[in-house]
Amino acid sequence: MYNIKTWLGPDPLYKARWVAKGFSQKYGVDYFETFAAVAKPMSYKILLALAAHYDLDVHQMDVKSAFLHGDLDEEVYIELPEGFQAGGDNVVCKLLKSLYGLKQAPRVWAKVLREFLVSYGLVRLESDHCIYVGKNLIIAIYVDDLLLISKSKRSLRRIKTELKNRFDMKDLKAAKHYLGIEIQ
Repeated sequence: MYNIKTWLGPDPLYKARWVAKGFSQKYGVDYFETFAAVAKPMSYKILLALAAHYDLDVHQMDVKSAFLHGDLDEEVYIELPEGFQAGGDNVVCKLLKSLYGLKQAPRVWAKVLREFLVSYGLVRLESDHCIYVGKNLIIAIYVDDLLLISKSKRSLRRIKTELKNRFDMKDLKAAKHYLGIEIQ
């Protein structure tokens, strides 16, 4: 069994992103559902206005390779990338994890993140399925960008630690730019 680390070696000189050709997927065969919600623009604008009014801390985190965190429900096979030599020309890979380019990748990632946030004790709003609230904490999600809002620095540290333990995250600290909005 080959994996990407075997192929690239222990310290690859070049980074590569393996992207699936989602345009060739067939509905009902390779995928069944694609929809993944993102926070509504009015929702995060209201949250930022409330944060400014109540002097709340606003932090931002970015999930690295977000789509790779999700397990696929469907059977998806792809051709090996050029340069990968294992077992001849007619070898394909069965994907176990979601991959950039797959039509269902955003939905799979959203499901993984939702399950984590709910298990953490946050509640998803009915008015916007990408806003989660808990005691001293609000999280807005736009694909792999998370906006964390809280009055409690302790709550922010705790959720950031939990997120980093579960996902490969980049902590952008106090938010300065979020989806085209400059934050001061």
